[in-house]
Amino acid sequence: MAKSLKTPILDFIAEQVHKQEILGLEKLLLESKLEQLRLDVDSAGS
Repeated sequence: MAKSLKTPILDFIAEQVHKQEILGLEKLLLESKLEQLRLDVDSAGS
């Protein structure tokens, strides 16, 4: 019984970790896009 209970918990944890990794990647992408926008605005302003 303990074994059948353990697997869904491990799957759940793995799923949560995967979601966090995806969120982290999206955050990095957004930050790089924001940085690019800042550079564009700076070069347009000068």
